[in-house]
Amino acid sequence: MASGGLSGILLVGGSSRRFGSPKAHAVLDGETLAERAWRLLGDVCDERIAVGKATDRLELPFDVVDDSSDVRAPIAGVVAGLRAAAHDRCLVIPVDTPLLRPEHVRALAEAGGDVAIPPSGPLPGLYARAALPRLEQALAAGTLALRDALRRLDTRVVALDPFLTANVNTRADLDAAERRHRALQAALSVARAHRVPVEAPRILQDWNDTIVHLAPAPVVARVRTSWLDDRPEETFERELAIAAHVVCRGAPVVAPTRVPPPGPHREHGSVLAFWELAEELPGPVDGREAGSALRALHDALADFPGALPPLREQLDRAQALADEPVALPALADEDRRLLADRLRDLRGRFGALGLAERPLHGGPHSANLLRTPRGPRWIDLDTACRGPLEWDLAHLPESAAQAFPEANPEALAVARDLLSAVVAVWCWRTYGRAPEVDEAARFHLRRLRRGVEDAPEITAFRPEHADGFRALVSDTLREFGFEPDPSFDPDLADPAAVYEALWVATERDDVVGSIALRRTGGREVELKRMYLRPSMRGRGLGRLLLEAALAWARTNGIERITLDTTQDMQAARRLYEAHGFVRVPGHVSRQGQHRLLYELEL
Repeated sequence: MASGGLSGILLVGGSSRRFGSPKAHAVLDGETLAERAWRLLGDVCDERIAVGKATDRLELPFDVVDDSSDVRAPIAGVVAGLRAAAHDRCLVIPVDTPLLRPEHVRALAEAGGDVAIPPSGPLPGLYARAALPRLEQALAAGTLALRDALRRLDTRVVALDPFLTANVNTRADLDAAERRHRALQAALSVARAHRVPVEAPRILQDWNDTIVHLAPAPVVARVRTSWLDDRPEETFERELAIAAHVVCRGAPVVAPTRVPPPGPHREHGSVLAFWELAEELPGPVDGREAGSALRALHDALADFPGALPPLREQLDRAQALADEPVALPALADEDRRLLADRLRDLRGRFGALGLAERPLHGGPHSANLLRTPRGPRWIDLDTACRGPLEWDLAHLPESAAQAFPEANPEALAVARDLLSAVVAVWCWRTYGRAPEVDEAARFHLRRLRRGVEDAPEITAFRPEHADGFRALVSDTLREFGFEPDPSFDPDLADPAAVYEALWVATERDDVVGSIALRRTGGREVELKRMYLRPSMRGRGLGRLLLEAALAWARTNGIERITLDTTQDMQAARRLYEAHGFVRVPGHVSRQGQHRLLYELEL
């Protein structure tokens, strides 16, 4: 922590209408959110100040400074706290970030500048009192969005764990915070019992189980926090045995740890297992490379001596859920019946093909295949089973099948639809757990409705894509109120001549998405043409395109990426911000419309 003292400012909030009651009084692990935040400030700050509105009359175990403002916005509390603080540097936290940790505070305090914030927004943040005049001016002028008020300040963005710095705005958010807290406590307890040095744990994933990196140790804990398995210890024990078996045979699989013992362990009511940390490179694994990695895994699995459950068990469980009217409460009953009928029909068609069975990964989708410096590495072998080869291949791009000339094309087509039905059931069963889960639930239901056979594939631009790219750009411009114009859009004449790198997403030879990078300086590029057809939105395709561009930028030594976008492109702006892009002052104009500017420092 830098010298000079640190003031802690707690914004206690108000009536919390979205939450249904004051969030300060909500309880997590036996403490109210207000008590947790106040305790954190006591651990890391030299003084503590709570700021709120006296008219809210919140009953709290500490005094509250009235912000003396009619405005209900965080900026009023920040201004009041900075005025009351005894030190030049102030940690400002809202009452609804209950998983904030001391190491997050240290990272913010060491960033420098007038303000230091995470990519997700202006709170929590480290505010210097030098920022007070600018914030007072903004408040007086009615500029109530705290982020907008920071534009004229030296604002540093610090990469903090978004899972642990997330706000609790709803009861579902509180449930998620409790789940992550339990997983974190279980992982830390077992790791420390085995003397694993843990300084800054972070959550890598929380859309199925909760995955915790016990940094700086190269150890990852997988904590069972989903409903999918009613025998987690048995499942983890089998998964660890499979991993040990195939790693010894050279399969491209992330290995279990030696220290701490891999488990399975039971702690704080949770079951978990430990795995080695694999350094993950950005971007997806190429389809052909994924096919080769799957072939290597299948070869190593072939002589596994233990018993593997049949694929039929997964399908039976999915069918039972789809047939039960109350098992998928977020899904309209008409859609549930459609899903149940499609699943039953596809199971019958798949089974009637009389396919040979073999040991399978069981769920080799892109999220379970990491791109590492040592090549692709499989994770999450808890779905391993015995079933037809085509079930595994259905999880991968079409080009992956080149590694399996024995695969039955007809069976693979049926398996892709069957997989969509099963994934739809799982995701609708846990709808609301995470944006990725909700997105997948909607996507696979739409896919079953319209009978789409193949997901879009991302490839580098080739001359045969030119007409489709021009049509996509022109149609998207018109959708958002612009007309194609040679002065603004020289790339439409010759895309390859304009861009340093350009990718397209194709579906049945149609260009349905794009992203490009244009060199603007020695180590600076501008991100352009991040466009998707309307039918492709909300399916995660934009994220994959953006990650492909960011991976290229990092590999090629790019230090800064800039972009401009419109106020109306809300989904795109959220995606940029989730990947670290930050709004910067200024704007550019196109055909009478102002466009917002963003930057990302790599």
